[in-house]
Amino acid sequence: MTEKLSDFVESQFGGTMQDDLEQAGGVASKSNTQTIAHGLPAAPRVYGITSTVLGHIAGISAVSSTTLTVLLSDAAGAAVNTPENVVWWASL
Repeated sequence: MTEKLSDFVESQFGGTMQDDLEQAGGVASKSNTQTIAHGLPAAPRVYGITSTVLGHIAGISAVSSTTLTVLLSDAAGAAVNTPENVVWWASL
């Protein structure tokens, strides 16, 4: 999903917002070091990710013009190598 940030804000919170920023996000099934194709026209400047599994920690280790690289670990700090859902977003 790629949409203008203003469209997202307006649909979620009402009101109006004027900008030309683009934002993408969604849910993806990923394991540690896999990538997410963000679909934006350039490398995002702001981004985030959250694990949907209690006690697991998700992060982004690298950002490019096409992808985000996922870091995923369990509560003990061990890499999670079995895909699980993560919620991510990125914005120019």
